[in-house]
Amino acid sequence: MKRLIFIAVCLLILSGCSSPPPKEVTPEKVVAELHVKTVLSLMEDNFEGFAHVWLDEGMRTFMLLPIDETTWAMELIQVKAGDAEFVMAYNGMVESIQYMSEVMETKLPGYSIAIVNPVNHDNILLLVKNGVVLYNWVEDD
Repeated sequence: MKRLIFIAVCLLILSGCSSPPPKEVTPEKVVAELHVKTVLSLMEDNFEGFAHVWLDEGMRTFMLLPIDETTWAMELIQVKAGDAEFVMAYNGMVESIQYMSEVMETKLPGYSIAIVNPVNHDNILLLVKNGVVLYNWVEDD
C-alpha cells in the first residue's frame, strides 16, 4: 500500500513539473484527493439522469441538484402536504443519503451531502453529514 501511495505521489509530482510545485504533497493528501474523486465519480454515475453532482470544496459538500425541476417541485409540494406515497419515497431517499454519508465518513471525515433546491439554487433541501441529518426542509414549519 505504501508503495502505491509513493507511486501516486511521484506521478502527481511528475505531472505537475511544468507548473509550480504544490505547497505540500503528502501521501495522506494524495489518498484523500483520490477518495474525493472516487466518491464524486460514483455519485455522478449513480445520480446520472436524476441530478447534477459537484463538490463545493470550500464547504466540503457534495451537492446534488435535481435535473427535472418541475417534477421535483410538484413532488415536494406533495411531501409537504403529507401525501403518504410521496412522504415514504422522500424518507427513503433521505435514509439512502444518510447511509451514503455514513459510509463516506470513514474515508472522508468532515464531508457532507446536500440536495440543492431545484427552484431556488441558493437554498438546500437536505444536508447530511456523517450519517446525521443536519437540515431537512420537511421539518421546517
